[in-house]
This record gives sequence, structure tokens and C-alpha cells, in this order.
Amino acid sequence: MSMTTLPRDLPSGLTKEQPGNNLASLSMTPPMKVIVDTVLRQWRSPQAFQPLARYEIFPVRQLLFYGPPGNGKTCACQWIAQKLDVPLYRVRCETLIEAFMGRTAANVGAILDWLQDSPPAVLLFDEVESLFPARGGASSCARETDSAMAVYWQRLDRWRGRHLFVMATNRPGDLDAALKSRIELHLEFGPPTDQQAREVIAYWSEVLHEYGAESWRQILEDRLDEGVGFASFRDLWHTIQGFVVQHVNDGLGSTDD
Repeated sequence: MSMTTLPRDLPSGLTKEQPGNNLASLSMTPPMKVIVDTVLRQWRSPQAFQPLARYEIFPVRQLLFYGPPGNGKTCACQWIAQKLDVPLYRVRCETLIEAFMGRTAANVGAILDWLQDSPPAVLLFDEVESLFPARGGASSCARETDSAMAVYWQRLDRWRGRHLFVMATNRPGDLDAALKSRIELHLEFGPPTDQQAREVIAYWSEVLHEYGAESWRQILEDRLDEGVGFASFRDLWHTIQGFVVQHVNDGLGSTDD
């Protein structure tokens, strides 16, 4: 069975992500550099850790990606999966939560059971704070999430498969403190710096040079020179898209009958 073949039907709440577009344009931000130097390096050399397995020492396998939306958390997961040549699965955390006693924990367990019998993969828990929120109170919902977290850690403590677990959140303050304390590597994905924005602009002005790039590159660089940045990498990309679409539109003939 190939690494990209699904062994059986996906459990509820789990989807297989398609390979990301435009991954070559990712800026080598500080978190991306850590991924290269630590995560990819360790996962590409599993033999170095084989003698240590008896001591419960493994390559880093749990990551926390946090920061405002639109700054590359999902793209980083797609990039990791691409570099490791493994599939990426997304856990839609909000769909796993149920009011009935024990159902949330059962849903989490079903996903981990499925993954345990699957080839190597990256597993992204998207908006993980909805599944494992900061604890407080004794409501039935709180008991459900506590039970789900207990199931998660019981499985992870005995995990032997080659799977990378990534927790992603826009609101790290809402995430359970105990969960955060047990995740090996925390990486913050923030808005682009001036230099990072210039690198992205330079990349796309070369790729899309025939779509008015000389003009819109100057406009965007002038904006940065004036100290006006971008709220997110997504905001920057959408701005570039807008210039390209306008260039194409300006070149279209009249549609009048």
C-alpha cells in the first residue's frame, strides 16, 4: 500500500487535505526555519533515534502552531507533509464535540485508532482550542473535554507510529494549559515583517512579471517605505491578486453587443 492510499474510510471529523498551492512562495520566517532545522531534520533521520526508542525518546512529534489567522499555519503543515512525502489529515475539532456522555472522547479515540493503523502522516488539529479549551467549571461540556483529553494523552503515551501531530490555534490563551505544557515545540506565526513582505513581493513580481508586476511591485514597495505594512501574509497575497486581476481586466476588450 502506498503512503498516499487511504487504508479505509475516514472517521467522522477527519478529512484528507489536498497538496497546497503556492508553497514555493512561503517566506522562510523564524518558525519555518525551526521546522527545517528541527522537525524535518529529525523526521528525515529516523534511524538516529531507533536506539533511543527503548528509553521512550523519539523525534519531536507534537507541535503547537499559534498566531493570528492568515499567517501560514495551515500552509506550514502542507509544506511539512510535502517535504516528508506523506499525506496531511485535518481534524475538524469543533465537529467532534457532543453533549452526550462519552461521545467526544469516543470521537477522538476513533480518529486515533484509524491513524494508528495508517502509514506515516501529518495530523492537523485545526482550531484545537474548541476541543481542548482552558479548564474551568464542572459542566457536562467541561467533563466531556476533560475525558477527551485523557483519551488523547493515554493514546499518545503509547504511540509508536510515525505520525506528526500539529495543534493549530488563533487563540492560544483559550487552550488548556496542561495540553500546552506537554507539546514539545511551540511556534508563533505572526504578520509579515517589512523584509518578509518584500521577499514575497519580489517572488510574485518575478512569477507574474507579465501581469503588470513592474507597476504593482513599485506601489507595494512604496507602501512599505511609508511604514504601512500588511495585517497578514494572506492580506499581502490578496493585495497582489487584486493587482493581477485588475491588470487582466484592463486588457479585456469591450463586452458591449
